[in-house]
Amino acid sequence: MGNEQPADERCVSRIPAGISEIDPDLERLAGSILVVDDEFPNRIYLSKLLSTRGCEVAVAASGHEALEIAGQLPLDLALVDLVMPDLDGYEVCRRLKMAQRTQDLPVIMVTACDAIEDIEKGFEAGAFDYIRKPFHPRELVARVRNALALKKSNDSLRLWKQRMSRELDMAGSLQKKLMSTAPLLSSACEVRMAHQPSMSIGGDVFDAVSLPDGSLCVYVGDVAGHGVGPALLMAETRAYLRTLLSARDEVGYILTRANRLLCEDVGQEYFVTLFLGRLDPATGQFDYASAGHPPGYVFAANGEIKRQLRRTSVPLGIMPQTQYEADRTTRLEPGDLVLLMTDGIEEAMRQDDEFFGNERALQVVRDNRHRPAREILDILCQAVRDFSQNTPQLDDITGLIIKVL
Repeated sequence: MGNEQPADERCVSRIPAGISEIDPDLERLAGSILVVDDEFPNRIYLSKLLSTRGCEVAVAASGHEALEIAGQLPLDLALVDLVMPDLDGYEVCRRLKMAQRTQDLPVIMVTACDAIEDIEKGFEAGAFDYIRKPFHPRELVARVRNALALKKSNDSLRLWKQRMSRELDMAGSLQKKLMSTAPLLSSACEVRMAHQPSMSIGGDVFDAVSLPDGSLCVYVGDVAGHGVGPALLMAETRAYLRTLLSARDEVGYILTRANRLLCEDVGQEYFVTLFLGRLDPATGQFDYASAGHPPGYVFAANGEIKRQLRRTSVPLGIMPQTQYEADRTTRLEPGDLVLLMTDGIEEAMRQDDEFFGNERALQVVRDNRHRPAREILDILCQAVRDFSQNTPQLDDITGLIIKVL
């Protein structure tokens, strides 16, 4: 008997010959199952046991035949005999797990071995479960049911992840177009921006806007959290600021109005740290207001820090009655440089959990202050990447530089 196999026995239909319909009293299963066993009676028995419960069953008499069928048919489960003459069940399982098409296919080892070492070896090869011979039909059906349920759940999860990944990539592409890093150049100053989101879509907000009166407004902000919600809030914050800046109000009042709008429309589930500044190129006067954002810095042409633009007040979206006030720097002079950042630069980390830190960022800017603003930001972002050594970052990285010409 052994390896005898009728010529037409490679695949068993949903309802084998001799059985006219599925017994309504039997537990129903749904899935495509590969039965691998070099003993013909075992293949027939397992085929009938599973197909009468609604499964589509394919059979293989050897390990090589099993791998060939698995490479061609969509399968939900494989029942693999452990002892076979060509490829044993361990090797079949290992090869299934190595192939991209079948790497997620659950495998149940069917074995007569009792030694715990043999069972452990099966799990190391990638088996999902095992069942000992001789087995009770109800036990086998229960194990098959569990494996099929897990496969269905994993397939649904994988499809959901693929769909979400495509949608996030599309949203990130659109967001990138909205959040342009195009420079703003005038006879008085150069404004450059750089942005590296930690995910497909980011939560940092930034812009540079020329106003009709000749003044220049810049802002850099950071929405708490990551993902779709913060990205939508980022877009809403940007829309508010675009509208409010057109009124040419004082910067503290603009933050006050933006805060009230966020609290009214979004509630207090998220918050936004934001730095907003306005430069009068004719006089060099730079007014700013900060809503809990990390400080900015004014560098003199010699590299010294002339002023720290300190962190003040609470972030936007927390307290609707907050009144934000403007501060005024010393007048910016030719050669001065203003640096604004989100905390993603300072908090960039590598595998040993060391942070890039504020001082490293300031030193990079100081050492390259004579370069164009775009080059300074490129060097700063590269320094962060070199420091992190390709460690995935948890926060977006955004920088903005104003260089007075």
